[in-house]
Amino acid sequence: MKFLDTWNRATLERTCAITPTIRLFELLPSGRVPAWTPGSHVRVRLEIDGRWETRCYSLIDDGNAGGCYRIAVKLAENGLGGSRAMWALQPGDAIEISEPDNHFELGLGAPSYTLVAGGVGITPLVSMASLLARTGRPTRLFHAVRNRE
Repeated sequence: MKFLDTWNRATLERTCAITPTIRLFELLPSGRVPAWTPGSHVRVRLEIDGRWETRCYSLIDDGNAGGCYRIAVKLAENGLGGSRAMWALQPGDAIEISEPDNHFELGLGAPSYTLVAGGVGITPLVSMASLLARTGRPTRLFHAVRNRE
């Protein structure tokens, strides 16, 4: 899988809790905000345990969000550190992000759509469902989770 190598500075505009373990991040890139398609993601460069690492996060919006990118990050206490590094960021912090890239393109030729996700796999499907609803395409969305919280 090839990634785009264009990196830009961005500012963390705000965060808010979606659930006790999932946080929404609004990132404002410096310069122009290129269009993206549903299913796209951005890569974020983070310092984790003294090393610079890269993590991918799906964009929640369908490309019509305007001047910012919105991602959701689930805190994984026992993970590799990416979510902890993201959760440590504060509004106003500067980070580096890639331009949007899509390896999960939504085809728009079907008569109807059934989207199925488990857990955090919902994030790219939110953007797809948004576009499908906005364009009047028949859509069903199923999301399996461990519990309601």
